Parts: sequence; C-alpha cells; structure tokens
Amino acid sequence: MHLGALPCAACGAGMRRSRRALGERLYYAAAYRCDRCRERVRASYFDYLREARYAACPKCGWYDLVLQTRRDRIDKLNRNPFRLLQWLFGAPLYRCAHCRLQFYDLRRLPRRKARIKGAGA
Repeated sequence: MHLGALPCAACGAGMRRSRRALGERLYYAAAYRCDRCRERVRASYFDYLREARYAACPKCGWYDLVLQTRRDRIDKLNRNPFRLLQWLFGAPLYRCAHCRLQFYDLRRLPRRKARIKGAGA
C-alpha cells in the first residue's frame, strides 16, 4: 500500500511518509502525512497482507497487468531468483502496463477481468 503517489482525501495534495510512534510501530507498517493540510493516514500490516494476495508489479506496484502468452523480447524481464523459481512452478507471465516490466507470479490478478495479449489473432 504505497500512498506516496496518491493525493490526500481531504485536500488533494501529495502524501509523504511520516514517522511512527513507538506504539504505532507494533500495529502500523507505515504512516503518511499530507503536505498541505497535515492529515495523517496509517497503513496496518493487515492492509499489506490483504493486498499481497494479488499479483502486482515488483517495480512500480501497479495492479494494471496484462497476462502474456509468451515472452516479449523487447520489454525487460525481471530476473529475480524468486521470480524465476515461480517460473519453474508454472507461474503465468505478466506484463505491467505502466512500466512495461515482465515477470512471473503465482498469484492471481485482482477481481477485474484479466486481459490476455498474444492469444489468437
């Protein structure tokens, strides 16, 4: 749950990471503060676990992924050993629509309809 790129719900300005108090570190994974109105938002560890159920781009974190039927030699492939291990277990190949990174992931896409590229003409 990366809120740094999202605007504040109260005023629309950008959010930045802020320090957590000692007690907050036990329950919250991150805290963000608005630059303009000083509104504070906290993200719990459970929020991260809930989002970790779905495949997301390892580079930018976006969920707008395209399911590839075969590897595109032009776009970069994430060669992380963990991702290549998932390939050995038969993970599908995803491509991020935002940063054009290709990677293997065993997790499924979010509930929206998956787009498939390269299947058929």
